[in-house]
Amino acid sequence: MMTCIVCGVVKEIKPDKRGSVRLPRGWHRVGEASYCAGCWGKRYVLRAITMPVAGPMGDGDGMDWVELRKRLAEAWQQSTGMANWAITELAKADVVRNPGMEKLKPMEGVYLYPGARAQYPGMTSSSVVSLLHAVEGKYRKTRLEVIWRNSASLPRFKYPMPYPVNAQNWSARYLSEKERVPLVEMRLGESRVCLRLAARKGMRRQLAAFGEIVEGKAVPCELAIYRQRASEGDHRVGMSGKEPAGGAGVRYRVMVKMVAWLLKKEGVKGDGGTLELRTEKDRFWVGKIEGKEGEWVLNADHVLRWVVSHRRRLGRMSEDTKFEKRWPSRKRVQMQDYRDKFLRKHHDRLNSWIHQASASVVGYAVRNRVGRVQYDDSERLTSEFPWHMLTERLKYKCEDNGIEFAEVGKGDVEGKGAETAVEGES
Repeated sequence: MMTCIVCGVVKEIKPDKRGSVRLPRGWHRVGEASYCAGCWGKRYVLRAITMPVAGPMGDGDGMDWVELRKRLAEAWQQSTGMANWAITELAKADVVRNPGMEKLKPMEGVYLYPGARAQYPGMTSSSVVSLLHAVEGKYRKTRLEVIWRNSASLPRFKYPMPYPVNAQNWSARYLSEKERVPLVEMRLGESRVCLRLAARKGMRRQLAAFGEIVEGKAVPCELAIYRQRASEGDHRVGMSGKEPAGGAGVRYRVMVKMVAWLLKKEGVKGDGGTLELRTEKDRFWVGKIEGKEGEWVLNADHVLRWVVSHRRRLGRMSEDTKFEKRWPSRKRVQMQDYRDKFLRKHHDRLNSWIHQASASVVGYAVRNRVGRVQYDDSERLTSEFPWHMLTERLKYKCEDNGIEFAEVGKGDVEGKGAETAVEGES
């Protein structure tokens, strides 16, 4: 029997085949304390903290960037190879659609761990389990389109696949009490490494969450180390390479993503109230606090111009890269490299703006002591904006500030709103 330390609910537990006791679904344990799913959700929230690597510490073995790059390349080669091997094995073990099948049968369990360990012995057992779990989840989400509808191809993973490290194989600490330099010790392959993380202005949220992990207030989960393409003017130490088929040189930064359960903040103190936030066909956001005069408005016409310009440029580039144009191979590589840079720039600035916009509306809610945000996005400006990402950012920023978030509307998407609005201005 297991008892929740908060509400006192009792749950009967059964041992598995090996005789060990597993936590019930949704339950969590911190030390000797057990929490049911409901109490855990009220107390903790799952967050990812991403920070760039400033360099290796070189404790004991004197590791430098040359050695670190070598170990990371080996780790990413193992993780990428295993991910593609696992996705192929899952497809081989799955069913094949034939004319007599009326519906897609559920997928049976496939035990790939022994084969993965034999194929890639350089990875730790915990990293193998984490990676296989992620790949299987990816395959199960796409098997309907791949097997039944034949509308998608089998997923493939490009190098470098992020290398996962489970919670038992990494730890966070500071360099010293006075020098609060964030450090991460992790197991990379058969050895351990100590990495110094970058701590600079604009990373207040990441540093605060990192401090909770160090102090033991947060419950750490999985860590992943990967690389991210950097700008051409980024002179920080990292990694470099070239695009395939003789492309231009590229600079990368090594990033560490730490997933942890963080304590939720207390709710807003005061009389509370509700902020009714909605989208409109000619305005991005309109907010109205019940019992208060005036509206909070965000037009964001420049974001609409970004979306329309992006769509038009992609269309024109597609027309210029038709097969009949007979571009030389080197020219095609250059054009594709330019296309990738343009796509990445558009994605990055939209992502930054989404963070800024959601932070501004949550700041308005906090300033007015709002206890609940009621969100309705049934009327949308354009179909080519990441509305789901915007909703997720707004939701977790509300949760971080102790504000209740409720999504009340999911309507039809207006695909012509953005183009009409922007063309009307010119």
